[in-house]
Amino acid sequence: MKRLKVIIALALALSITGISAAAYTVYKEIGHNPGDFNVCAFGAVPNDGKDDTAAFMAMGQAAKTIYIPAGEFEVTETIELLDSSLIGAGAEKSVIVCKTKTDREPIVEAGGRCVIRDITLMYDESCIKGNELAGERVGIYTGQMEKTLKRGTSISNLHIKNVGTGIYSPKTDIDKFKMEAVSFSVTYESVRVTDFIYRGIDMANETRTGNIYRNIYISTNGKEADAGFFLQTRETECEITGLTVENSKLKTPVKFEYCEALSATNINFIDVQLTKDNTGLLYVDKSNVLLDSLNFYNCQPKGALRSFVRLGDNMYRGAGWDSMGSLHIGDLNVINPDITEGPDAGQYFFARKAGFVNAFKVTVDRYNLVAPDSIKAQYEKFSASDREIDLTIGGKK
Repeated sequence: MKRLKVIIALALALSITGISAAAYTVYKEIGHNPGDFNVCAFGAVPNDGKDDTAAFMAMGQAAKTIYIPAGEFEVTETIELLDSSLIGAGAEKSVIVCKTKTDREPIVEAGGRCVIRDITLMYDESCIKGNELAGERVGIYTGQMEKTLKRGTSISNLHIKNVGTGIYSPKTDIDKFKMEAVSFSVTYESVRVTDFIYRGIDMANETRTGNIYRNIYISTNGKEADAGFFLQTRETECEITGLTVENSKLKTPVKFEYCEALSATNINFIDVQLTKDNTGLLYVDKSNVLLDSLNFYNCQPKGALRSFVRLGDNMYRGAGWDSMGSLHIGDLNVINPDITEGPDAGQYFFARKAGFVNAFKVTVDRYNLVAPDSIKAQYEKFSASDREIDLTIGGKK
């Protein structure tokens, strides 16, 4: 009932401020594999608590599509997909529970052109230590080297939960235990990542990837983790349509680093707490980001230089105009930031660490605040730290 009230209140607030209310993942049943086989034809039995790995392996060798009917299936080894598909009967109907022996065996490793849809992927509780780091207990690990996850791949209507990291594409200098992996022009749509220990979606690539992220929902369900949605290095020329981080305690909820050209629509933070100083709910570093709508609901980043938006370096590459350090926001909406008190002393909407040489350019077309009158005046004094931030709001500096 409490969640229903929050959603109703948010929908009303968003309708008043003109924000799209399409912030929550809605699964759309696509259907099932029209072929004659499913994993049960190879010996798997749903809901019996027994290991179905042999059936998944046998079907993977016999067909390009592994279809999973409704029910819970257990595996003890990674499901490897190369130019093949893993399709269930519905995101909350077909469930794969993984019991791999080592923490660096992902549930699914996908490469080539794949379709993964209508499934829940999760680790058994016995596998989760609670202190997982990069590359440990991963839901989907994208293709390595020659097995790059390629254009034409669709990952949709998916729930990934009880993992270290939901979707992982690492660089070797970030994770020495994993080879560099690439997700190139892949569509991620209607994906929920919940109850994760380290990161929700963690993507790092050296090449221009052009991935598309639509209707992404991230939540730790009140638990603490490192980051929710993290794009770094050359994870660029991407599109994000509908990203929501809710009910989470995170060091960095959303971070864009070295994103040369990133276009986003509707990034939403709902009941999100920062657990680290000198950071922000949204962190933009060495990136050029065009953001149509940025919305904060019931978020108050209290603490030492904890801000709504954290700005990093502006990396010039030889010419003043050729830089990576800009953020354009069409609509910035702050709804119920704190019902009891105003911002902390030294609290900024936009903050930046001292010592940077080049100014970070920020433009906000429209700013809207929904808050009690007692604190509204304080928030109307739109603030930014004086650390080389070139801020323009509604055409005025």
